[in-house]
Amino acid sequence: MTTPVMTPPPIASDALRIISENYLLEKFRNRSESKDSQSIDKVEEIDMIQALFENLSDLFKVYGSPEEFVDDLKIYRNFTTSYKYFETKHANLHYTTPIVYMSLKGGIFMAKSDFYVMLENIALRNLHPKPNTNIHEVGVYTSFLTDFLKIKAKDVNRKIEFVRFDKKEIDDITNEFVKGMELSEGPLSTDTSFHGRKSPGGTMKQFNKKMREYLPGVADDDALFQCLESANCSFDKEERPLRLAQLMYELETMRSCLKGIINKRPHLFLRKSKEKGQLKAEIARLKANKTTLVEAKSHNVATISRLEKENKSLKSLNAKSMELMTNAVAREEAKFEEMREKFSKRIAELEQELERNRQQAPPTPTPSSSAVASSSRRQDGKCGNCRTFLNQSAPTMECQQCRRRFHPECVTGCWGMKDVCSHC
Repeated sequence: MTTPVMTPPPIASDALRIISENYLLEKFRNRSESKDSQSIDKVEEIDMIQALFENLSDLFKVYGSPEEFVDDLKIYRNFTTSYKYFETKHANLHYTTPIVYMSLKGGIFMAKSDFYVMLENIALRNLHPKPNTNIHEVGVYTSFLTDFLKIKAKDVNRKIEFVRFDKKEIDDITNEFVKGMELSEGPLSTDTSFHGRKSPGGTMKQFNKKMREYLPGVADDDALFQCLESANCSFDKEERPLRLAQLMYELETMRSCLKGIINKRPHLFLRKSKEKGQLKAEIARLKANKTTLVEAKSHNVATISRLEKENKSLKSLNAKSMELMTNAVAREEAKFEEMREKFSKRIAELEQELERNRQQAPPTPTPSSSAVASSSRRQDGKCGNCRTFLNQSAPTMECQQCRRRFHPECVTGCWGMKDVCSHC
């Protein structure tokens, strides 16, 4: 009896795809965990595929030779959303290469997730360690960068969306990142302050807390914390607080740059639903701003109208006050002119009277020394005979030579014919 030949049953295309992914990709994943994670020997790949071909049915050969399958697998591996099959740990860099797609009309497009890969490459190319930076700090920098971008890229990886590629926009992103990171050109570890502010220092506890705040969902065994621990151990004990604070400042600056670039270009880095949500929020904000502006404009119009009314009332009030002041000044000027005329007449009258008195008065003799002496004696107001005070209202007798004055009763029978006293 002839023994029938047992042939393996045919494998469906879906089952073949699952086998190839689960087997080959697992092999590559295990291989990529080695030190040389980004290089896989082509000969070893072909050997693995050849072994797979030999253990499967002939239907697997529809994919061609092992060499052709390797080429096809590389295309699949570099496809937009396939990097997740080839990554090892969360903090490892993207292994995919951004692919540019050309439409039938000649337009150049790229998947949104590939823009995150380009953003990562821009950040890595512009990493300029300071003279005192060690390899562990560089590890913290790259791990934080990759964790941050992969968290941001999770949403766009769920659905492939293509955007028109514009090289000028990529250049603008590079320039923005470079200028932003120039702010983190901090001090050496011996400085006590940088960027015009005093450094408070840092601790590992504060650093870990900030990392979990900036990277939600990051695992405890993430490479970031391993690099951070290594970096902390590599610092001198005296320099640790300042070096940690300096490293934190650089990471915060990089995070701010990346967030600014992503938020400024939602058409490149966010899904359309998110982009529409942001646009709706922006429209709502603009409408609110417009309402605020309209209210402010109406308020300003009302204020201007009120001020104009107040200005008009003040002008009319000032006009009335000016008229009153003008009338009062005119009245005062008329009074002043009237008084001036009166005083002028009175002064003229007094001058005429003074002139008449001067003409009627006898000539005054030139005073001699004896006359001056007698005048000084006369001024004391005493009688020249009895030496008692003279009454100014009573009549007196005056010597025509010495000008002494006497009581009338004191000179009776004592004066000569010339009205001269006995002393003279």
